[in-house]
Amino acid sequence: MRTHVAQLITSVALAGFCGIAPFALAQVPRPQLFASGLEAPVAVAFAPGDTSRVFVLGRFGEISIHDTTTGAERPQLFIDLEPLVCCHANASMVGLAFDPNYNTNGFFYVHYQGLINESVVARYHVTSNPDIADPNSATIIHKAPRIRFGHNGGAIAFSPVDGFLYIPTGDGGNGVTADPLNEAQSLSSPLGKILRINPSVDAFPADPNKHYSIPVNNPFVSTPGALPELWAIGFRNPYQSTFDRVTGNYYIADVGQDALEEIDVQPPLSNGGQNYGWRCREGNACSPYGGCTCTAGGFAEPIYVYDHTLGCSISGGRVYRGTNFPELQGWFIYSDWCSGFVHAIKRVGNTTQFQNLTSTLAPSAGEVGITSISDDASGELYITDIESGRVYKIVPTAVCPADLDNGTGTGTFDNAVDINDLLYFLVKFESGDAAVDLDNGSGAGTPDGGVDINDLLFFLVRFEAGC
Repeated sequence: MRTHVAQLITSVALAGFCGIAPFALAQVPRPQLFASGLEAPVAVAFAPGDTSRVFVLGRFGEISIHDTTTGAERPQLFIDLEPLVCCHANASMVGLAFDPNYNTNGFFYVHYQGLINESVVARYHVTSNPDIADPNSATIIHKAPRIRFGHNGGAIAFSPVDGFLYIPTGDGGNGVTADPLNEAQSLSSPLGKILRINPSVDAFPADPNKHYSIPVNNPFVSTPGALPELWAIGFRNPYQSTFDRVTGNYYIADVGQDALEEIDVQPPLSNGGQNYGWRCREGNACSPYGGCTCTAGGFAEPIYVYDHTLGCSISGGRVYRGTNFPELQGWFIYSDWCSGFVHAIKRVGNTTQFQNLTSTLAPSAGEVGITSISDDASGELYITDIESGRVYKIVPTAVCPADLDNGTGTGTFDNAVDINDLLYFLVKFESGDAAVDLDNGSGAGTPDGGVDINDLLFFLVRFEAGC
C-alpha cells in the first residue's frame, strides 16, 4: 500500500485540499465477511425502505438477495440475466437501481453490456414473491451501440432531488485505446457521458430502444445536433456514481487512463451541461490525446484526484449516512480496484478534507479486486470484491473478540462474554458460517475468509479469559 504522504503530494494540485487529524471513532469499524462464494460481485443495492435485505449484483447477470443481519442468501436468485449479458473485459453487468416507487410499482433497472456490443438499460418487475423477479418482464429503456467491447460506464441511480434516472456511459475505449473516436466530446454520441432521463413516461412509443422521456430542462435540449438525453460530457469510464441521500450531491468516480483517477461532484441544483474534459484532459491535467483544447478553460474540475502510484482504477463509493459511526457522517468513502485501499474525502466549503481509513475498513491484507463500496437502506457500508467472490459489511468492533451475541442469535454484541456467545459460536462454527471467522492462526484476531480450527482455538482462549 502506498503511503499517505504520497497521496497528499498528489492532491496538493487541487485547490483547497487538506488532510485532517485521524478519526477518533467512538465505535471502531471493521470489515466482517458478509457473503462468500459469489460469482464476481460488482455492487450491493437496496430497495427503498427495505432494511432487512440487500441485493448483490453479479458481473455475469446474477442478482442474489441477502439478509442484512446474517448475510444469509435466499435459496433462489432474484433474477438471472446471464443469457443476455456479455462477458468481455470489464463490461458485463454494471448497474442496478430500484425505482423510487418500487414498493408500489415493483420496477427495478439494470445496466449491462449486451451480446452484440451495445450498452443496455432495461426495466424489470418483481413477481408476487418479493424475493423473485420476472425475467420475462423486460422493457428496454435505452440502448447505445458501441464500436468495441470495453468501457461500459456503470452504476445507474435515481436522483433523490429530481427523481430522474442518471446513466453513466463509458467512452468506447479501453485500457489500450483512449476513446479512439473522441466520443466523450461529441454531443451527438451517448458515450462518455452522464445521461438523464425520465423512464416513467414513454415519449418514443415507436422506438423499441427508447422508452423514456426527456426532462425539459436538460442542458442540451435546444442545442442543434446534440442528444437531448445528455446531462454532462467528457468522461472516460464513470464506473461508479452515487447520490448523497441527504444532500442530493452527485458523486462520479471516473476511471483514468495513464495517470490520474478522479472524483467529480455535482450539487443538487446543478443545471447540467458540464464538460469534464476527457479525452484532452485526464483528471485535472492535460492528456496527450487531444480531442479538445485542454487550455481553453471552461472545464468542470474534479474535487479530488490521485495518481497511479496509489492505484489504477477508482472503484467509487458512498457518502456514509448510517448510524453506527457518527464521525463518518457525510464522508465519501471509496476504494481502488488495483490497490485495495479505503480512503474518504469530505467537501467543507472550498476545502476537500482527506482521511486514510485502510487500516480499519479495508479487507485483510489490502485485498484487491474491490469493485464498489455500497450501502443498505440503513446507510451502513458494504465492500464487494470481484476477485474473491466476497462481500464484506462494515460493522462495529466489539471490545472483546469473544463477545459475539446477546442471546438473540443475530450476532449483536452486548459488552459481555457469557453462555450466549458460546452457543452462538458453536452453532455458527458447526455450519461454517463466516460470522465466526475470527482468526487465521496468528492469534491476532485476523479473519481469513474461512472457518476452521484456528477460529475455534482463538474463541476458546478469549472466552476463557472473559475477553
